[in-house]
Amino acid sequence: MKYVMAWTTRINSSGKDNEDSVRRALQLFSKWQPPAGMMIHQFVGRVDAEGGFAVVETDDPTELLNSTGKFAPYNVFHI
Repeated sequence: MKYVMAWTTRINSSGKDNEDSVRRALQLFSKWQPPAGMMIHQFVGRVDAEGGFAVVETDDPTELLNSTGKFAPYNVFHI
């Protein structure tokens, strides 16, 4: 089944704290690999850099929960 995922960055601290959070999230994401049963068809960012969208296909929706849960401190997800 295909899902559309949208996310926005959690911005709720000082400018320095927000920059540090974004830097940490990018560090984690650079090492992340989608699970074997999940296919990302599209992955796009917003022009304002406050989030993005993805079209994801999986037969196991718990893979979406596990994957997004790792980034929940940094992003708000809607699937």
